[in-house]
Amino acid sequence: MSFSSADFTGHFDELMKSISESKVGGYPLSYQRVDQKTEPVIRKLELFRNRNVLEIGSNFGMYTMLTSQFAKTVTGLEIDRSIFDISGRWLQFFKDKGYSFDNITLLNESAATCTRIDYDALLLTLVLYHLSDDEIDLIIEDAKKKCDCVVIQCRPGRILAAERGSFSGHISKNTRFDGVFDIAGNIRFLEALGMKKISVAVSEKMLGSEVFPVLTGER
Repeated sequence: MSFSSADFTGHFDELMKSISESKVGGYPLSYQRVDQKTEPVIRKLELFRNRNVLEIGSNFGMYTMLTSQFAKTVTGLEIDRSIFDISGRWLQFFKDKGYSFDNITLLNESAATCTRIDYDALLLTLVLYHLSDDEIDLIIEDAKKKCDCVVIQCRPGRILAAERGSFSGHISKNTRFDGVFDIAGNIRFLEALGMKKISVAVSEKMLGSEVFPVLTGER
């Protein structure tokens, strides 16, 4: 059977219960919904058809599972152990319902693990500002050699809540490309990876007081 966002939405309450029972602290449960934040990303996942995708910051695994329906392989990296454990349970939940995810590998690892993974496409949703300058530079150098397709979701609304300048130690954990929050910073990041064909999609609706643009880059 082919897995889709409708399958995820149909079991949303059951999936959310697993988060609540695990007491994952401080994480907004509403962010796991298929809504105006996630739909722009979901619409771009077909770009990964027949590719080996690396998702850095795979979170609870929704995009990893959705990407697997298009990709040759998907590797999801999640550094938070409690969130990683839930992603494994979610994957098993849908396997038990008859879905096949044989092309998925989940790893409880940091972004630096990318150097040991064979990939030709990157998925980065609301994660780049969580990474250090060293991790950003490592991803750039590795992806320049391996990657020819990237999908990014950024969060420029966070910038509006703070003064411009260095975001290090405040909101973003890095200073590269203005903390890779806004669209312009993410375009510069994609250019650093060697992407020549870059596009930006912005949802017509806001989630709360923010929009969550999606950028794609192809070599």
